[in-house]
Amino acid sequence: IMAHLPGYTPDAEANENPSAGTYRLGDAATIRLVKGGVITGTVTGADGEPLVGANVRVTRLRTLDNRAAPASDFWFRNENATDDRGVYRIYGLPAGVYVVSAGGGQRWSWMPPTPYDADAPTYFRSGSFDTAEEVTVRTGQEVGGVDLRYRGERGHTVSGTLVLPAAQKPDDSSNINISLVHAATGTPVGITMLLGRDA
Repeated sequence: IMAHLPGYTPDAEANENPSAGTYRLGDAATIRLVKGGVITGTVTGADGEPLVGANVRVTRLRTLDNRAAPASDFWFRNENATDDRGVYRIYGLPAGVYVVSAGGGQRWSWMPPTPYDADAPTYFRSGSFDTAEEVTVRTGQEVGGVDLRYRGERGHTVSGTLVLPAAQKPDDSSNINISLVHAATGTPVGITMLLGRDA
């Protein structure tokens, strides 16, 4: 059972009840939502001019109590494009420690392309993922001034072929997800989906 409301996020502490895994007709379930956090800032180019339509992404690395962010985080789209002033605002975030990046390929392969897809992502504040400055967000808090100076460096592509034995070939209605993760941290950085009929 899931609940979704724009700007809000599930209260992890209130909803963490390992005994409540199965519900039957007539059962009652309570899901508590809390006001999510916000990260906002601007993206500018090398000339200091606003970058318009650049995709900005926030990735939660860990929770406030230093646990790794759950894998389910990746399925929630925590990215948005900059406006005509180069300003972005990403809201409804669960509390935790994040890195922020602009540009690079879209997280989902079926999303509309942007002019910055072929670039390597530029991370706040250093440029690279390995030395990115972390941003801490608490429930209901807005963190501003997370500004990026976009580098526009050419990125790289990872590609390959998926081969399945005939006995394991999925049916046409299923799909296969292939993820790219940062080797040192296990943080997902990209995902693509194959339909069963294409595998």
